[in-house]
Amino acid sequence: MSDVISSESETAPSRLSFVRRHAPLFEAVGFLSMMVAYIVAAALKLNDSILIYARDDTYIHMSIAKHLVLHHVWGVTPYAFVSASSSPLWTSILAASYWLFGVGDKAPLVLSLLSAIALLILIDKLLRRARLTESEITVVLFAVVFAMPMPYLVLDAMEPALHTIFTIAFLYCASELLSAQRNRYRDAIVLAILAPLLVAARFEGLFLLTLTAALFVIRRRYLYAILLLGLGAIPVAIVGIPSMIHGGWILPNSVMLKGNWPSGTVLASVLHLAFGAMVNFVWSKVVCLIALLTIAALFLSADRKNQWNAPTVRLALFLGILFAHLTFAHVGRPFRYEAYLVVTGIFVLASCLKEPWCEHLIARLRNLSRRSAFASAAIASLMLLVSLPLAGRGLSGLLLADRASHNCFEQQYQMARFARRFYEGQALVLNDIGFVTYLADIKLIDVVGLGTTEVARGRARYDVNALERISYNQGAKIAMVYPSWLPGVPNQWTKVGEWEVDDIRIALGARIVVFFATNPAEAEPLRGHLEQFDRELPAEVSARVEPRGTPTASASTH
Repeated sequence: MSDVISSESETAPSRLSFVRRHAPLFEAVGFLSMMVAYIVAAALKLNDSILIYARDDTYIHMSIAKHLVLHHVWGVTPYAFVSASSSPLWTSILAASYWLFGVGDKAPLVLSLLSAIALLILIDKLLRRARLTESEITVVLFAVVFAMPMPYLVLDAMEPALHTIFTIAFLYCASELLSAQRNRYRDAIVLAILAPLLVAARFEGLFLLTLTAALFVIRRRYLYAILLLGLGAIPVAIVGIPSMIHGGWILPNSVMLKGNWPSGTVLASVLHLAFGAMVNFVWSKVVCLIALLTIAALFLSADRKNQWNAPTVRLALFLGILFAHLTFAHVGRPFRYEAYLVVTGIFVLASCLKEPWCEHLIARLRNLSRRSAFASAAIASLMLLVSLPLAGRGLSGLLLADRASHNCFEQQYQMARFARRFYEGQALVLNDIGFVTYLADIKLIDVVGLGTTEVARGRARYDVNALERISYNQGAKIAMVYPSWLPGVPNQWTKVGEWEVDDIRIALGARIVVFFATNPAEAEPLRGHLEQFDRELPAEVSARVEPRGTPTASASTH
């Protein structure tokens, strides 16, 4: 009996000791969980107790996962293969959860929260390895939660946290392996496992993979470079080969259509890419700040005797992927695309805190602040200036998340309900495709091209006649679109009505979605459906139906 009591008394202190050792992590996870609970509760209150995610793109992943499980089709509808996911790993994990537990709305939220917690665990572990103090780790973890911003992106319920996990893990392992004087086969195996996961988590992972391979070539470790490029090509091939068989690109439609690609002559391409990078750089104050701090840290950490030390390699690799992303991709949609850069930048900079150059710099600044009140005020002002963009980003995420969810409830959810009620099994023309294809069984013509390869690879995105021809050939009855996203309104289309969101626009492509009958015979049925559905719309949505006898809609667009 005494042995049992002794065993229990030893277990309790050991548990308490574990919690104390990892207090920063538990505090950060607790803060994140409370913020997510608050945001979800606020969103549910706004959305009639219905769980609605903060962006229509979330439902593209959910739609593909649903059709993969139920119909064995990788596509946003059960009728055609289409490569519309820029994160096949996230979509596959979501599909696995649907296969195990059934198709449901809560799975993306749970997976997103678990990914965010796993990211905090990884950063905590690596910062402890870098010998940071408990207080320093606490500050970094809270900065990550706040600046990502994690609460907003958890309600976004997509892949940013998962992508960031593999980015940081790959970056750390690559820098350790590149800095080593001898081959370390265990680290090489870990890096080999991470390579395809990094690319599959999001195709921007190709930036880091390619830069790492280039550094291995410089280090004359050619086998490592070839191995990484070969393994990184696996997810590209898995998604790309079926896509090309079905007439698509080797990369997903979303990557090809949203990317910033070279065009025209060499000079024109350089100018185009440089302009795109500059626009992205100016657009995000946080990315701009992190880039400047990383450049300064790389300059200060330069060691002529050992240029390949791990912290310097991490800084150089991060700076490389940051500028590659700014050149070929986008930021600010909101927060999602650059989130991995923000968090990876915070981690890379924080991991330098115990480096000799950084400790020496901090000591000099402390001595300077003690000697001079002016210097102390200047240093405090500089720290405040540095923290303001991070604070602004975090506050925006906390304040806007529930309203972004409500935007999706006001527009895309209502469109999905309308399609399911009146146009189940029929062909529709859309530009926001996620919620409608997840909730309703429809055939799709996507005017943007994400969900329709024929549009993505053809002329319909900028040729109104081509769009009219595709919609006619596919037998589309109506279009629910933003007219400003069209190349023009086809002559045969008749505007029948519109819904306008009288609310703060956060997660919407436009306030007004317009309903067109794609041929005159469909105008009257569509008018009746809109009038019938009008009473079910949220109070913030103003519905207008065109009077009978209105001329074709090309005369009245927004």
